[in-house]
Amino acid sequence: MRDVLQRRIGDCTVEADRSWSHGGATVLLVRDARGARWVGKQHRDRDRYRAERDAYRRWVPALGDRAPRLWFADDATGTLVLSAVPGAPDWSRGLTPAVQRRAGAALRRLHEAAEPEPWPEFAAVRLAEFDRWAPAAGELLPGPELAAVRKAVLGLADLPVPHRCPATATTRRETGCWHRPTAPGTNGSRCSTSSGPAATCGSPT
Repeated sequence: MRDVLQRRIGDCTVEADRSWSHGGATVLLVRDARGARWVGKQHRDRDRYRAERDAYRRWVPALGDRAPRLWFADDATGTLVLSAVPGAPDWSRGLTPAVQRRAGAALRRLHEAAEPEPWPEFAAVRLAEFDRWAPAAGELLPGPELAAVRKAVLGLADLPVPHRCPATATTRRETGCWHRPTAPGTNGSRCSTSSGPAATCGSPT
C-alpha cells in the first residue's frame, strides 16, 4: 500500500496505524510533504473493496464535507486513498440525542442521493440469514420457539415487496436497509438494517 501512496501523493510519513483488529483491512493515516493528511486503506476482501470504492464514487459525495473524498482507487491492490476529515471521535459523551439526530441527518442525506429500489429478494435473504444463525440460536432457545421464529420469517414472503436504499446496499446481498412509512408527525422514512434496530432517517417535525 505504501507504494500506492507514494505514487499518488508523493513522499509521505505514517502518523498512525488505524487498522481494524479483525485484520480485514490495513488503514494508515499519513501526512504528505505539504502537510496535508490522507488515509490509505487496503482491503483483503475484493468484494468489500469494490463496495466501498463504489460507495465513495456514487453516494458519499452527498455528505459534503462531513465525509472523506476518494482521491484514488487502485483496483490491482484493493487500495483506497482518501482525504482525512478533521476532528476526533468523542465516545465519552455516548450516543446522546443530539449525536443520534446528527447521525440520522447524515443517513438521510445518503438516502436522498437516490430513489429507493424494490428488493424482491428480501424474504429469501432474511430466511437464509435466519438459517445461518439458527444452529447457534438453538443453544439458547427451545426447539418450539426456534420453529415459531422461522415460521414468522417465512411469513415475510407474503408481505408486499419492500424497497431498499441503494446508497446503503452493497455487493453483499444480505446487507442494506429497507424502508417503510413513519408514524404521523415525523419527517422521513423508517429504516431498518440487518445489523440493528430501525432508525428514523431524518428528524421529527
